[in-house]
Amino acid sequence: MKEIIKEIVEYKKTIKPIKDLIEVEKNIGYEELSNLIGWLLHWQKAIHNPNISWPDEDYKNEEYILNDVLIKDYPDFFKHCPELSEVFSLKKDRITYNENLTEEEKIEIREYIDEHHKIKRRIRRLPSNGNKPFNYDK
Repeated sequence: MKEIIKEIVEYKKTIKPIKDLIEVEKNIGYEELSNLIGWLLHWQKAIHNPNISWPDEDYKNEEYILNDVLIKDYPDFFKHCPELSEVFSLKKDRITYNENLTEEEKIEIREYIDEHHKIKRRIRRLPSNGNKPFNYDK
């Protein structure tokens, strides 16, 4: 297993950077790093679990199509974390796998992420008293 995959999964659990992610967090901030990692991990879980309903159908492809916001944010992540390029390749408007990965390595990465990364889903409820909605984790 590629070490960077273990690091990003652990970061998402603890929000504490280790090894390669320490400098990345200093450069782009913890909130931005957490979001970018989260989207990468969600994409991998969606590929691994095709029967699960995902809000963005682009997640189910081996190319992750980036929206306008992500197109400007991911280059800094890849710039400050060159180890990420061992697994993924950033193109203009999409992220794909590094072409040197075998199909077995891709499957191993997806299985590792599926086993070790749990997605928190949020449910929004409108209070009966007319106040602003509140969130809680399911």
